[in-house]
Amino acid sequence: MSTAEASRQLNVSARQVQRLAANGTIAQVGSVGRVKLLDARSIQQLKIQKTGRGRPWTQGSIELALEWLNTGKATSGTSVERSRTRKRLEKITDEGLVQNMRRRAVVRRYRASKSFLDEVAQSVTLTGTSAIDADFQLAHDFGLSGQVGRSVDGYITGKAAKQLIRSAHLVEDSNGNVTLRMTEMKALLKGRLESLVVALDLAESLDVRQRAAGLNFIEGKLKAFR
Repeated sequence: MSTAEASRQLNVSARQVQRLAANGTIAQVGSVGRVKLLDARSIQQLKIQKTGRGRPWTQGSIELALEWLNTGKATSGTSVERSRTRKRLEKITDEGLVQNMRRRAVVRRYRASKSFLDEVAQSVTLTGTSAIDADFQLAHDFGLSGQVGRSVDGYITGKAAKQLIRSAHLVEDSNGNVTLRMTEMKALLKGRLESLVVALDLAESLDVRQRAAGLNFIEGKLKAFR
C-alpha cells in the first residue's frame, strides 16, 4: 500500500503516515521506484485501534502502567511520574490503553520453514496465541485455543532478533508465520509474560474473537485497579 492510500484510509496526513513508518508503527514491505510500500496489515491494525492521532506513551510510562496494573503499586520512576501514570489509568478506557501502549515494541513479520519454528519459539518470550498455545491455564483465562504451533509470536531484543533472523533463515513477509516484537523492556522479556501483556497483543489482532478477548481482559484489569 502506498503512503497516499494509507493516508486516506487512516484519515491523517501523508507526513503523519511517514512518521508512523519511521518509528516502526507501520511496517514497510518494499518499494516500487521511489514509492515506499507499506504493510496493509499494520494499517488495518491502526484503523481498528483508531490510533491515527495522539502521542503514544514512552516505554518508561508503559513500564509504570504495567507495574500499577499487575501489582497495584509502582516503584520505578519518580514520584511525579508514578502519580501521573496512576491518574491516567484511573480514567483510561480499554481501547485507550491499547492505543497508548502501542510503542512497547517494533513489530516485524517473517516467514520461517516449519523445521525452524521450534528454534524461533525457544528464542522469544511467547505472547498472543503462541502464549495461549503453550499454556492451558492462559487459554482457559482468555477463552481461546491456540494454533498448535502453526505460527510464533514473541518478544525479543533487537540484537537477539538479528542473530535469530540469520540462524533460522527468516525472510521478511507481512503475512508470515513469525512475528518478532523487538524491545529492550525487561518486563516484556521474561520467561513467561504477565497476562496483561498477552491481552494487549491480542487486542491488536485482526481476529475479532482474539481482539474481544484481549479487550475484555484489559477492561477487567482496569476495573480491579480502580
